[in-house]
Amino acid sequence: MNFEISRIVGMNDLLRRPRVSYKVSEDIFSYVNNNLLETKNILQGSKFSYKFTLSFSFGIPRPNRILYTSPFATHDTLFVAQKGIRVVDKTVKWAFLSVISDSLNEAISPSEYASLVFKMFADFLVCNFKRVKKAELDELYRLMDIDTINSYAFPAPFDDQRYVLDDGKFGDPYTTPMDWETIEWKSAKDEYLKHYSF
Repeated sequence: MNFEISRIVGMNDLLRRPRVSYKVSEDIFSYVNNNLLETKNILQGSKFSYKFTLSFSFGIPRPNRILYTSPFATHDTLFVAQKGIRVVDKTVKWAFLSVISDSLNEAISPSEYASLVFKMFADFLVCNFKRVKKAELDELYRLMDIDTINSYAFPAPFDDQRYVLDDGKFGDPYTTPMDWETIEWKSAKDEYLKHYSF
């Protein structure tokens, strides 16, 4: 299976995002794929490559108007899985997975982050594939190799985090609203490194 995982947070959350290596997300998906999806022949084959975008949002809105109830949700963390998989250019199957959490921040450890990512994938699979049961995902979760996950450098250097907008620039629309000519564009990396040393 050929897959790609991307991660996204809003520019407003640049300094609050999990400072965890992109490799953790890939390891978690590989683990689920090798130990569950391959045996059930789900999302396999060479006709398509698979792309998953993981979206991280900070703080559950109050009152909470999110109607979807994930079997993996807790009082402070909600998961919202895309129903179905979008086909792009007849070669890529793409899914957008979201977590919204009150406890999400820049200090969460690789193992805490891995727990969130595992549950994002687990929620997506239970939501979309009847052959995948929560009980078997709970057992996979219990057997995750936390030592390997915690072996990655933490905090991860900026270049090892690889969020979607890391090469981008952003402006402050509140100081120069709708005036694209005069907006002061800021580099995501430069702004990040003003606050963190690497």
